[in-house]
Amino acid sequence: MKIEVILLAAGTSSRMGKQNKLLLPYNGMPMVRHIATKVLDANPERVIVVGGHEFDELTEVLKGLPLDIIKNNRYPTGMSSSVKAGVSVLSYNLDAFMVCLSDMPMLTSADYRWLMESFNSMDKEKKILLPWDRGLPGNPVIFNACFRKEVTQMPDGPKGCSAIIAAHRELVYKIKPHTTHFFKDIDHPEDYHALGGRSD
Repeated sequence: MKIEVILLAAGTSSRMGKQNKLLLPYNGMPMVRHIATKVLDANPERVIVVGGHEFDELTEVLKGLPLDIIKNNRYPTGMSSSVKAGVSVLSYNLDAFMVCLSDMPMLTSADYRWLMESFNSMDKEKKILLPWDRGLPGNPVIFNACFRKEVTQMPDGPKGCSAIIAAHRELVYKIKPHTTHFFKDIDHPEDYHALGGRSD
């Protein structure tokens, strides 16, 4: 099964303060590079990084990795525009795409691989795979390629693909992960400091 990844890395990380959280050190490298390497190690067909804020700095810290990096000039409008930008450059012949956040450094390559394998083996009547536990959604989310057009037509805003997920509840397969990594992101300085800048 051909699954491509859209790694969202365009935001301003305003809740972190003056620092761009994606460029903060984590496990000996900038956080976004750490996450990109974990995604790549899961062996998807392709990884597309969508940048925007501090695009030149983002490109520099990702140098040398086999990524396709694109710029979303509409990133100030919110996450949805970045998802749309990523979907617009997906390969024609693919089965699904996984939308990943670049502020979830605890996820491992095994976590990403498990999610892709779960999508491959789930009920074929379902089209969206969503990490879910105790009533809370997690990330990343995998969409069947049939959602490409609908994603590109959704309005810009801060909520990503949540409206599409809500509109197609009957097509969503909720899966309980084996770890809490799928529910932990870095938004505030205390989140980052709690991790100690290290992977577990």
